[in-house]
Formats: sequence, C-alpha cells, structure tokens
Amino acid sequence: MILNKTLLVMGKLKSVFCFLQLFIAPFICFSQQKNITGKVTDRDGNGIQGVSVTAKGSTTGTQTAADGTFSLSVPATTTTLVFSSVGFDRTEADVTSQSSVNVTLTTASVSLSDVVVVGYGTARRRDVTGAVTQVKSAEFNQGNITSPLQQLQGKAAGVVITQAGGDPNTTPTVRVRGLTSLLGTGDPLYVIDGIVGADINAVAPNDIENVDILKDASSAAIYGARGANGVIIITTKKGRVGKTQVEYNGYVSTDWLSKELPALSGPEFKSAYLANGNDPAKLIDKGANTNWQDEITRNAFSHNHNLAFGGGTASTSYRASVTYFDQQGIVINTDRQFLNGRLQLNQKAFNNKVNLGLTLAYTDQNRDFTNYTVGQQAPQENPFIYALNYSPLLPIKNADGSYFNIPSFSYQNPVAFLKQITDQTDESLINASYKVDWEMFKGFTLSSFGSLVRGNIFAGHYDPINSFNGGASFNSDGKITTQGIGNARRTNTIADDKLINVLGNYKKAFANDQNLDVTLGYEYYDNFRDSSGAATSNYITDAFLYYNLGAANVTSTSYISTGSFRTSYQLASFLGRVNYSFGGKYIFTLNGRYDGSSKLGANNKWGFFPSAAASWVISQEKFMNNGGFFNTLKLRVGYGETGNVEPIAPYNSLFLYSPVGSFYANGQFNRGYSPTQINNEDLQWERRQMFNIGVDFAILNNRLNGTIEYYDSKTKDMLFNYGIPSPPLPFDKVLANAGEMTNKGVDITLNGSIIQNSDWKWNSTIIFGTVKNRITDLTGSFTYAGSKYDLKTPRVDWGVVNGQGLNQVVSYLQTGHSYASFFVRHFTGVDGSGKQQLVPEDAGSEERTWIDPWNNFTYGWSNFVNYRNFDFSMVLRGQQGGKVFNGTYLNFANVNRLTTNGNVLEDALTNGIKDPAKTSDYAIQSSSFLRLESASLGYTFDTKKVPVISRARVYVAGNNLFLITDYKGYDPEVRVSGVQAFIDNLDYYPRSRSVSLGVNLIFN
Repeated sequence: MILNKTLLVMGKLKSVFCFLQLFIAPFICFSQQKNITGKVTDRDGNGIQGVSVTAKGSTTGTQTAADGTFSLSVPATTTTLVFSSVGFDRTEADVTSQSSVNVTLTTASVSLSDVVVVGYGTARRRDVTGAVTQVKSAEFNQGNITSPLQQLQGKAAGVVITQAGGDPNTTPTVRVRGLTSLLGTGDPLYVIDGIVGADINAVAPNDIENVDILKDASSAAIYGARGANGVIIITTKKGRVGKTQVEYNGYVSTDWLSKELPALSGPEFKSAYLANGNDPAKLIDKGANTNWQDEITRNAFSHNHNLAFGGGTASTSYRASVTYFDQQGIVINTDRQFLNGRLQLNQKAFNNKVNLGLTLAYTDQNRDFTNYTVGQQAPQENPFIYALNYSPLLPIKNADGSYFNIPSFSYQNPVAFLKQITDQTDESLINASYKVDWEMFKGFTLSSFGSLVRGNIFAGHYDPINSFNGGASFNSDGKITTQGIGNARRTNTIADDKLINVLGNYKKAFANDQNLDVTLGYEYYDNFRDSSGAATSNYITDAFLYYNLGAANVTSTSYISTGSFRTSYQLASFLGRVNYSFGGKYIFTLNGRYDGSSKLGANNKWGFFPSAAASWVISQEKFMNNGGFFNTLKLRVGYGETGNVEPIAPYNSLFLYSPVGSFYANGQFNRGYSPTQINNEDLQWERRQMFNIGVDFAILNNRLNGTIEYYDSKTKDMLFNYGIPSPPLPFDKVLANAGEMTNKGVDITLNGSIIQNSDWKWNSTIIFGTVKNRITDLTGSFTYAGSKYDLKTPRVDWGVVNGQGLNQVVSYLQTGHSYASFFVRHFTGVDGSGKQQLVPEDAGSEERTWIDPWNNFTYGWSNFVNYRNFDFSMVLRGQQGGKVFNGTYLNFANVNRLTTNGNVLEDALTNGIKDPAKTSDYAIQSSSFLRLESASLGYTFDTKKVPVISRARVYVAGNNLFLITDYKGYDPEVRVSGVQAFIDNLDYYPRSRSVSLGVNLIFN
C-alpha cells in the first residue's frame, strides 16, 4: 500500500513537473532570443519595402514595411542578418553586439526582374527582345554635373556622348550606334515622363530616377518617323508611400583650364621674331609679357542646389522639387544660371481602377555667351584665335585704363572682346502633362496622355561704341582714334509643342504559361514656332545695351534690319505592339507605327515603320539542366525600320517665293518677290533598317553578367541638297531622298559583383563598342513636272580648314568611304629651305590620300566600391583610333605668322617648316584618349541618434581629372557631325577640370 501511495505521489509530481515545464519553456526560449530592429534604404536614403531580412543559416526572417523598417526576433547566437531584394545586391550585416542596424542596399547592375521602359509601356528585362540599356540613378556620374547627358558618359555600350569643349552653354552630342544622316543634328529622340521630343535641358539631373536607351530599330520602331537616331527615355523620381521626406543635395565646385597650348612668351616671341629674319623695325614691342590664354580664363566657381520633398499613401503620392545652379565658365564673361521647379501628383480612385497623374515643370535659364564660330561669321568673332594670335608683347590696357587694341584680320585684344561685348539669352520653358489610366475590365486598360510644352527665348547682343566690333578705330599705340557706332540686336522666339495620345492595353495569361500583351493607340503632335527680331546701329551711348533699339541715331549710314517668321507642322500616328511569350522561354514582339507628316511631299505624306523581334531563354530549357553553368542564357534577334524627318523644315516640299530687292511702279518703290525654292512632291523621310542579334548571360550565381550584340544598319533615301540640272530646272539644288549609308558594329557590356560581404561591396561595369560607317551610294532620281532627272553626287565638298591664307576643303562625302573622310596630300618632310614636301604636289590631284577619321572602338569602365560607411566611384572612358584635322596646329605651328606680329606655338620653332601653311596629313593627328571622367569619395554618417535625419552624406568629386592622349590641341573630343566634323579650327571652348564638395541630406 505504501508502495502504491509512493507511486501515486511520484505520478502526480511528474504531471506537475511536465506542466511546469510546458509553462516555463517559452520563457526559457524567449530568454535565448534577441530582437533586431532597423531600416533598409537605397543609396538616396529612401526606405525600401519588401526587402527579405533573414538570420544567416536559418529560415527565420521577415520583410521590411513600406518605409523600410523591420523588427525580427532571432536566436541569441545569430551574428549575421542577410538582406535581399529584387533589383539590389545581396547584403549582410553583423549583429553580434547590436540590437539595431540600418542597411543601405546597392542597386544591382542588372537584374532580369528589373522593369525597363520600352516606349508606351514597360517590360521586365527578362521579356525584352530588343537592344535596351538601362542606367539607374545610383550609377550616374558624380561631380559638377549640369546636364543629364553628362551623367551617362561612359555608361552604355554603343552610345557615344561627346562634350566638344567646356562651354557651360552647350549641350553634349549623342550618337547611338553611329551617324544615320547627312543632315540634321543626329541626336536621339528624348522622351521625358511621356513627353515625346522633350528638351533634354528641361529636367534637373538630380530629379532623374533612371534612363532607358532604345538602341536598335526593333525597340525604337514604336516611335516611327522620329526613332532613327535612337530613343532616350527619362523617368523622373516620384513620390513613394510613407511619411513625407525632405531631401537636399548640393555642392560647390571650382573649375580651371585643363590644358594650355604652348604658345610663346613675350621674350620667346621677340627672340623668335628676330631669329627668323623679320624686320626689327616692324616688331610691335610694348614691353609686355602677356599670357593671353591665362588672361581670358579664370578659376570658375559654381554651386548647385536641389531641394525635394515627397511622400504618399496607398492612393495618393506626391513629389515636388526645386533646383538652382549657377555655373561660371572658365572663360571670362561666360555663365549659365538654371532654375527648375517640378511638381508631380498621382491619385488612385474608384477602387484603384483609375490612376491619374499630373506633372508641372518650369525651367528658367539665363546665359552669357561668347561667339567662337569659324567660317560662318566674321573673322573677328573668335576670342580663342585672338588669344593664340595676339602678340604677348602687347598689354591688356593703356595707362588711362582703356583697352589696348591694334586690330586686324583675326587679330585683336581677346580680353577686350570678351569683356566689352554683351551676348545673352533668357529662356523660360513650361512643361505640363497629364496621364489617365482606367482599368475598364480585368486585363484591359485605357490610357490617355497629353502634354503642352511652351518655351520663350529672348536673345540680345550689343557691341559697344568703343569696341572694334562696334566700329571704333585705333592707332598704332592701341588707343581709340574714332568712336564706333555700336550695334544692337534682339530676337524673341515662342515655341509651342502639343501632344496627345490614347492607348488601349490588353494583358492576358493563358494555360501552359502563355502571356499576351497588346497595345494599340493613336497620337497627334503639333509644333508651332513664332519669332521676330530687329537690329540697329549708330548709338551715341552704351547705356541702353540692346533694350532700346529706338535710341539709335538713324541716318542714311545706319544699319537697320527687321525680320520675323512663323512655322508649324503636324504629325499624326497610329501605333501598335504585340508581345507574346510561351513557357517563360520563347518571347515574340511585333511593333508597328503608321505616321503622317505635314512636312512631306504630297505623294509621300504617310509611311509605315514595322519591326519584329524574338528571344529564347535557353537557360530555361531542360537540356541545360536548370541552366547548368549559366544562371541566365538568352538569345535575342530583331529587325526593324525607323524614320527620320528632322532634317526637313516645315515647308521644304513646297515651291516658295521670298522678298528680294524692290521695283518701281505706280510712283513708288515696291518690294519684289522671287522664287527661292523648288518643290518636291516626292519628299519623304529617311529610313533606317537595322538587324540586331544579342546574347544576354549571367554566371557564378549572377555575380557576372553581360550582353554581347552585333548590329547592321542601313539608312536609305538619305536627305540631302542634291545637284540638279539648271536649266531646264529653275534651281541647281533640291532637297531630295537618295543614297545610302551603313553602320555596323558590336556592343559589349560586362557587369561584375566582385566583392559582396558585410563590410565590402565592389561592383564593376565594362562597356565596349565599335561602329564602322560607310557611305554606299549618293545617287537617285528626282521627278519634276512629269520628267525624271538623275541625282548624281559622287563626291561632296564637306569640311573646310580656315586660317591665314587658308580656306581649303579637307573632308568629303564620297561613295565607298566613311562620313567626312579626309582626302589630302601626304606630308613627307621639308627640304633644305624649309619648304614642305607634299605628295602629290597638286592640291587638287586625285592621287591624294584618303584617311578615315572614325575611331576603332570606344570603351568605359565604371566602379562602385563601398566599405562600411565609405563609398567610392570612378568612371574611366576613352576611344582608340580616330583622327582629327588639327587646323589650330596647322595655323599656329608655322613661323610665318611672326612676320605679322602673330604668335606661334613652340613647335613652330622646331618643325623646320618655313613656307606658309598648307593642308596635308601633317595636321591630321590621333584622337585616341583615356579620360578619368569622374571620381567621387563619400562618407555616410550614422544618424540613428539624430531622429530628424535619416541620411547624411558628404563627398568630394572630380571631373576630367586626367587625360592621356597624343593630340596636340585642347582636347581630342571634337564635333562628330556637321560640315566641321572631325576638324579643330580652334572653334572650341577650352575644356575644364573640376573638383566639387557636396552633401546629401534626407530629413524624416
């Protein structure tokens, strides 16, 4: 019995123990856990929603909230958290001794889940069939950036962005896979938040979220007659769900002349003048030793400020920003002030069936210019030529404070020229747009987009009465003998662009992993320009500048001119796209656009621009064993046709009359009119046909990925002013379509995630591109009044080199050669008397040498490195091969200039040339270069103890920090289109080098 009682008590004690164990166990387990909180942000300090946060080596995890915050309970032994999200690099954080951790994710170079803009829609990168490159804001170049295009230099294979000189008032040129036209700028079509044909300067660099570049015809065909030069689509930053955030980005910067040409100093000039047998009595020596390049340049100061705030809820989001920068040019009296405000609102309604977006932007720019065009203006319009040519023995000013000047051909005081002449513009631009998306039923969305862009450009110019350009006369002592009359002119231009489209989009998923995406739409564009201007002379005071033209003292010798014009044209379009995918492996895209333009001839108002592309995700096939070595392997092929109507002015297809002279009738003189343009009823757009094949791949767990592409494009029906027989025709030129030009090349992009751990991150991108350009035909036909005439232009005189005793054509358009190829004599040396030995001797001989100015390839290398709170980025870019005709060197490396008291370069004293400058391959120099485009070093502070600040970063950055080249001019990057392509006539603003100090702040 005692045993039974004992067993009963033990059983009850066991039950009590089990109960206590069950009750206490959770508390014991809890005591072995720890809670980690924190926030995950992107590089700009914005919270990222949906980031996966897991304890390394376990399945314990959570996701971040809308504002990027998280809270996670993990075992006490956990030392590392892993953060991962689509579109960002995987990141680890040490939590051994931390209960709170903030993490900044780095944007992945390429992710197949990334959404890219493909024109009138978006697509996952996995589903893209064409050649589309995306550059995200985290990858942009840093430093003194005042143009969105500067952010993209060296970032996209096949996209060459050239800043020809350092003028703050010029926009870089862009070439996407070569040059496609003989006329026009050749720049791509810009689309900013849906505004087609937008001004690239209408958006502040800090407001851009990402840039998508459509490089081939299969992707750009959706833009039809405007897509031949490629399409650059800019998406600006939008408000995000969460509480309001205020962000400030600003920097101060200093710029200086990156390279000074080696001209002679005062003592060197005097010694060389006398040593070369010149008459000592004709030497103008005022005892000075002036470095004119140094005098016309300065250490420029710039500052840039961007303030933005934004936020939103699940149904409403907003963002507003204002940007101001004041940029001094390194050349005195050249500046640019830029003010931009942008407001974006987005509202969902009717159970999220309707989405309404509104955007309003205003831009105001004030510019101070200097003119340095050669060959199209009077020779006294280039201060950079003056700075090299003007004798260093001459002073800047006279003793009385007036400017010393003894002007002659291409010869005057460059400081006086820059400081006396006023050349300004005031430009305002308003962009307003709306977008409505209505999901009418499941899978079908009806959209409408409309925009109005209104610009107003006021320009004024004044030459003062005491300036050479204003008509003043000077004596041999550099003093004014006769006051001038002054010259004033002003113009005002109004520009209106209106655009509206209506699109229907249907998406449907079917069985067997089939997906259909169809878009159909209509678009209408209206372009309007109105301009007027006037110019007068003969002023008795400079007080009015160009603001009071009526103050001119009008006489029979006064110059008076007035003019105005008004133009408009319209473009109507029907467009469509069909995307179909099967099994996630086979993807097909068809695009088509039917455009009608009022610019074109009566017989060719409308044109159709189709494209087709397909891709095969090979890594998804069973025979690849789930990819095998490749995480991704995708083959793309596409063909399409795009158009170009840019070179055609609104009334180029019509027979035009213009006012010419006067005639006397009915007792008075009357304005006469005369035909000035022949009509062409067959005038149409240029057509660019392009074949593209590409391979996308990723290996090593996506640590290394890239793209290799080959393209072959042909421009047909090229627009040009071709020669026609006159008589019988009334004119000897007509704008017509004839001829062909090809561009072939390879684009390669490699992205590497080299290091990824809790302390170090290093991402690197290499791009490589080639393009082979050829003019294959310059013939065609022109029909007029029922008769057909041949258009035969086997060779076109193109680029001209100007200078003392020079005005010679050195480049041509020639069938079988690349655009703007040089055709010159070969320089073999000098004889005993210093005479240049040229083969052949005859400057017009057909035995001259052809030289291709196009480069062999371009390249870029971008690096992004993070070490804990430090970040470093660097972009190197360059080109190999290529030639420039250095007309500056040809002119100034010649001792004959000394005879007229003109300065020379140091090489003039050692090259042995004694006869006047002559065009030959002696002046054709290599344009190969390697440039450190930008570099930045930043530090992000820990702001956990400052509740109102979520991010604080300071940085130092530099631009154009070094340049390696054999080129003997200011810079090897010169114009690559137009009649002066690949020619340096010293008609370039010198390039600068800059260093910036900046700060990024985000306030909660």
